[in-house]
Amino acid sequence: MTEKIFIDECLTAALVAVAKNRGIIADYGPHIGKQGWQDWNIVPFALEND
Repeated sequence: MTEKIFIDECLTAALVAVAKNRGIIADYGPHIGKQGWQDWNIVPFALEND
């Protein structure tokens, strides 16, 4: 199973490239329309999307 992570906007977008270079599927909140989302909204989104 391939690892998959969500990188929140409080971290740098450069982490997406670091993750992808290691074979990890990574999404950055602002790049997928989740900028400004509160943690209590991110958690259900992350759980629903593995």
